[in-house]
Amino acid sequence: MKKFFISLMTILFILTGCGSSLSTDYQQAEPVNQSEKTIIETEDDDQIEVEEDEELEDSEVESKDESKEESKEEETTTPKQVSGNLKVHFINVGQADATLFQTGDVNILFDAGNWNRRDVVEYLLSVGVEKIDLLIGSHPDADHIGQMPLILDQFQVDEVWMSGVESTSKTFENTLDKIIEHGVSYHEPRAGESYQLGNLFLDVIAPKQLTNDSNEDSISVYFAFGKTGIVMTGDAGVRAESAMLDVRGNLSADILHAGHHGSSTSTSESFLKAVDPKYVIISAGANNSYGHPHVEVVDRLVKSGAEIYATYQHGTIIFSSDGNSVKLESTIDQAFIPPKATVSKNESSSSNNSSSTSSSSTKEKQPTKQKEEKSKQEKPKQQDEKPKQEKPKQQEVKKEVPAGCIDINTASEQELMEIIHIGEVRVKDLIELRPYNSVNDLKRIKGIGDARLKDIINEQKACVR
Repeated sequence: MKKFFISLMTILFILTGCGSSLSTDYQQAEPVNQSEKTIIETEDDDQIEVEEDEELEDSEVESKDESKEESKEEETTTPKQVSGNLKVHFINVGQADATLFQTGDVNILFDAGNWNRRDVVEYLLSVGVEKIDLLIGSHPDADHIGQMPLILDQFQVDEVWMSGVESTSKTFENTLDKIIEHGVSYHEPRAGESYQLGNLFLDVIAPKQLTNDSNEDSISVYFAFGKTGIVMTGDAGVRAESAMLDVRGNLSADILHAGHHGSSTSTSESFLKAVDPKYVIISAGANNSYGHPHVEVVDRLVKSGAEIYATYQHGTIIFSSDGNSVKLESTIDQAFIPPKATVSKNESSSSNNSSSTSSSSTKEKQPTKQKEEKSKQEKPKQQDEKPKQEKPKQQEVKKEVPAGCIDINTASEQELMEIIHIGEVRVKDLIELRPYNSVNDLKRIKGIGDARLKDIINEQKACVR
């Protein structure tokens, strides 16, 4: 009986417990809705926190990107530790370009002179070069890649860089044939690429992409050796120079090789200011038909305060660097002599200006006096009429002929090949058919029709003086 009572009480206790729990669940139904509301509010708070976290993440990403850009700029501006010495040879190769960089066992040749000479090959042999680690042809003009076929035959060349712009000249075709024949590595570099050869660092600053303008697409490189910087731009013009300003964090350099042999198409004021060189090198031939270097460029260089050296005056120019400072090693010891017009512009003394004007006027008068004396002997009656007729004609010719143009009656083969549609194929015919009364007479050359003549005239390189 006692057991039965205990069992009954146990069952009642269990039922009472179950009932109370059900009751509790039911009574909390309303608060459950409240709790759901609380949960929603909490989720909103979490969402706000998530958004704040995302903003923090975005700011972190931005700061990382900024730090990357800063580190990239630091990489391009912070000098690398180097050992040994660098030698840079601006080789005198006439109206052409060739520059040799030497550090330790590394040899880099930037451009290879003219196609109709062997002076680059001979110079490399004279300074003991046996192997060239990198051979750069800034662009396919024959005065820049001219001796590349000879160099590829004569020396072991590990790699060749060319811009990717094509040419129909035999020099260009021979260069490609030799690259294939000798199994040399080939690359077409683009702005933003960086390389290291030994202790020499190369930052490619042009071209970003090809425009199929041979000069504007020139391979341009910033060479860094410790704190020493050298800028090489081939024949790149002011448009390409402007693009270079955005490629590298800092273009400041010790040496600038003036673009396009000192032509007015290059070395803009903004580019010169960005590079701010201590030395400027002009590679050009003496008394060249292009008039290089042009007066306005030399004026700009003189005003910048840079020391100017020109291969046609100073011969081969050699610099050395220990990574901290640059030293002029070898050159013909004479001051740079700027064009006469440049000297008169920069002379501060009016007396100097007047003396230079008077000396030039006397030079102009002397031939006139000689003509007058001859005319007195030959035709006394016409001595007053002839000078009046001749002077205006001479002045008109000077106005019509552009500065630095290529005289098709007197220019050399190499100079004539710079004219569009001439090249190596037609240059010999052009010379054989001399003289020409005007550029229009070029139609006498086989293969030059109206369309090609129009291109030649529009290019404004060819002229008859």
